[in-house]
Amino acid sequence: METRQRIIYLLLFVVMISTGYATDLKVSYLSAEHVYIEGGRSEGIRIGTILVIKKEGKKIAELEVIYVSEHSASCKIISSQGMIEPGDKAEILSNAAIPAIVATASEQRERLTPGDENSKAEKSRTRIRGSFSLQWYHFEDKSGKNYHFDQPAIRFSLKAKNLWARQFHLDLKMRARYHDRHGRSSTLVPATDWRNRIYRLMIAYSDPDKPLQFAAGRISSTFISGVGYLDGIQLQHQLSRIISWGLFGGFQPEYLESEFQTDLKKFGIFLKYLNGSRDTFRSQISISATGTYHGSTVSREFLYLQSSFSKGSLWNIYQSLELDLNRDWRKEKTDQTLSISSIYLSGNLQINQMTSLQLTYDNRKNYYTYQYVSLADSLFDDAFRHGLRLNLNFRFQKKYRLNISGGIRKRKDDSRLTYSYHAGGSINNFIFNRVFLTGRVGAYSNLYTRGFNFTLQLQQRFYQGHSLAILFGGQQYHLRQKNDAYRNQWMRFNTQIELPWRLYFSGYYEYDFGDDLEGQRIFAEIGYRW
Repeated sequence: METRQRIIYLLLFVVMISTGYATDLKVSYLSAEHVYIEGGRSEGIRIGTILVIKKEGKKIAELEVIYVSEHSASCKIISSQGMIEPGDKAEILSNAAIPAIVATASEQRERLTPGDENSKAEKSRTRIRGSFSLQWYHFEDKSGKNYHFDQPAIRFSLKAKNLWARQFHLDLKMRARYHDRHGRSSTLVPATDWRNRIYRLMIAYSDPDKPLQFAAGRISSTFISGVGYLDGIQLQHQLSRIISWGLFGGFQPEYLESEFQTDLKKFGIFLKYLNGSRDTFRSQISISATGTYHGSTVSREFLYLQSSFSKGSLWNIYQSLELDLNRDWRKEKTDQTLSISSIYLSGNLQINQMTSLQLTYDNRKNYYTYQYVSLADSLFDDAFRHGLRLNLNFRFQKKYRLNISGGIRKRKDDSRLTYSYHAGGSINNFIFNRVFLTGRVGAYSNLYTRGFNFTLQLQQRFYQGHSLAILFGGQQYHLRQKNDAYRNQWMRFNTQIELPWRLYFSGYYEYDFGDDLEGQRIFAEIGYRW
C-alpha cells in the first residue's frame, strides 16, 4: 500500500510539473517584505520556483519562492504591475531547481543555475522598491487637563538592488516627526520639537560569488545584531562556502534621536558560520567582539554570541548572549572581570499540522556605559530580570485559530513574581466571505498592580486591498496599596483604501473613556508605493 501511494504521488507531481502550474495556489498573507502562498512542497513548489499572480486572467506580478514548507511558501516580489492581496490566485511559471548558498550580511540568497541566461539577466536587473507617506496624528483631551497633542510626520523608504548591473544595493529608511504639545505635565517637556530619525542609509556590495563584500553608511546586521547601529563601514571576507569573517568600525549614533555624532567610536570583529538550507537542516552561528570608546575612555567592551538551528518548518532553536568584558572604571563599578548582561533562548516546535509550541527565556541586566561614569552606584539599577513564557498555537480547518500563552517574570529584589496570561482566537470568513473576527483577553499580576484587558475586532476585507474594521477594548486594574479599581475602555474604526496610481490611504478614529483618560484620537496617512 505504501509503495502504491508513493507511485500515485509521483505521478501527480509529474503531471503538475508538465502542465506548468499547480491548482488551488492562493495568496494567504502579505507582509512588508514577502508574499505568503497556500502551497508548498506537497504542491510541487521548491526554492527558486517562479510564480505568476493573475487577476481576471491578467498578470499583475511575478514572485520567486525563497522559503518552502510542506503546505506553504514565502516569496519575494520580482516584478509588479498591480496590487497583490490575499485570495489572489498564483500559477507556477518556472520550477527550475536553484541550490541554496551562504547568505550575505542581510539576507539568504540563492545561487543561479549555471547556463540559465534568463536567471542571469534577472540577477543583473536593477529593482527599486520603496514608499513615501505623509502622516498626521491628533489627540484631543476631553478630561479637562488640556493635554492636546498634534504630531505630523513624513516617512520614506527605498530599496534598490543590483545597481549599475552589479551586486550593489542601496537601503534607506527615515522619518521626520514634529511634536506640538498644547498642554504639558512638566515645564521640562518642550512645547514643540522635532524628532527625526535615519534608521538606515546604507550602500552595500554583496555578490555571493565574490570573496569580498562590504556595507557602508548607517548599517546594522542581523548576524551581529547585538552590535547595534553603526555609522561606518563593515567588511566581510568569505573564507569558504560556509565560513566568513569581517571587521567593522565607525561611530555610534546618538541613542535617543539617532543623530550622527563622533563622541563614541565603535570597532569590532566577527566570525560567521552558516550551513544547510531553509527546507532541510540549517545551522547558523556568529560571534563578535565589540568595543565602544569615548576618546581613550572605555564605554563598553563585550562579546556577542548568536546561534540558530532549524529543520524546515518542524522545529527551530535560537540563542543570543552578551558577555561584558570589564576593565578600568567598569571593573571598579562591577567588581567583576566578566559579567553576563543578557541571555535569550527560544524554541519552536511544530507538533502537527494544527498545533505548534513556543518556549522562550530571557535574562537581562543593565550594564555600565560612559554616560554612567559619574552616576552614583545607588542610582544605578543593575538587578537581573528574567522570565519564562510558553505559547501554544492551534489551527482548525484553516478557518479557526487559537493562541494561549502564559509567562512568569522575576526581578532580583522583588518580593512578588509577575504573572501574565493571554488567550486569543480568530475566525476567517465569519458569517460572510472575507470577514474576520478576532479576540484577545489577558490578565496580569505583579508587585504593584493586578488586572485584565481585552480586545475584540471585526474586519471586512474587500478586493483590491481595501478594508474596514471596528475594534473595542478595555482594561481594569487594581493598585495593591490603595486597593482601588480603575477602568478604561476604547473604541476604534480602522480603514485601508488602495487608490489609483499606487497611492493608498489608511487611518483610524478612536475614542477613549474611563478613569485615567478621556479623549479622541485621529490618525491619517496617505502614501505612495513603488
